[in-house]
Amino acid sequence: MSLRYVPIAEQGDDVQRTKYLFESAFPEEERPPFSMMLSWNHDTFFGVYEEEKYIGLVDLIVHQDLVYVFFLAIEEKCRGEGFGTRILSDLKLRYPNRRLFLLAEETGEEYPDNALRERRLRFYARNGFFPTGDVVTEFGVRYFLLCAGDPVSKEEFVDVMRSLIGEENARRFYSNV
Repeated sequence: MSLRYVPIAEQGDDVQRTKYLFESAFPEEERPPFSMMLSWNHDTFFGVYEEEKYIGLVDLIVHQDLVYVFFLAIEEKCRGEGFGTRILSDLKLRYPNRRLFLLAEETGEEYPDNALRERRLRFYARNGFFPTGDVVTEFGVRYFLLCAGDPVSKEEFVDVMRSLIGEENARRFYSNV
């Protein structure tokens, strides 16, 4: 069965489901307010469905030849069923002439949730996303920059964010670039 991507603006009652998943799947320090997400990316922020079943969410930022997978989350009851892999595969097919990339939390023994962080990195590697060697600090949280296919630089990442949040905010939030 194929997946359907329904823009958040067209979700009707499911907007609350997407908001709940967004706020429960990502720590507060790693996500902007949901209302801000709605105003930024209303045409690239999707609820994901298999037939009528709500599976999760994906939020993209498309800029020039780049597609940033800003947020990806699967409903807890649907995790482990291959939906994350299917979404990432779909995105590669939908954007064949663009470079896809994302951020994954930095790993290290100093992080109490390091096992979960390493598991996420393995998931992304299985799906063709590999570290570029760059680390990005966003809102004080350190992330590895991962891409599928041709590399994306930290500077290109910041350019994508500038297109979304403006120059002043990019300088404020991404000081290590």
